[in-house]
Amino acid sequence: LPWGIAGFIINVITGLLFFIGMPGFYIVNIVFQLKMLTILVAGLNLLLFQCTSAFRVLEDVGPGEDAPRFAKVVAAASIFLWIAVIILGRYIPFGEVT
Repeated sequence: LPWGIAGFIINVITGLLFFIGMPGFYIVNIVFQLKMLTILVAGLNLLLFQCTSAFRVLEDVGPGEDAPRFAKVVAAASIFLWIAVIILGRYIPFGEVT
């Protein structure tokens, strides 16, 4: 988790620098807005991960036992959301409203 937090902080700093460089481009860019919404939802998913007991019970799961369904859903949502953030970031140059 500390490496993930460090990586997120670095991305926030570099993202802010990009935004400061061309705010007019990013504010009206629908793909940028979708990316920010996706980051917000992914952050809420992380809070769900950290603040619920769904993952604390995993400490008691032994070899060959199945993880709780809720834990699987939260984990799958996290993977999907962060992949979506990456893909949306790659499409920002093409989302400009003219």
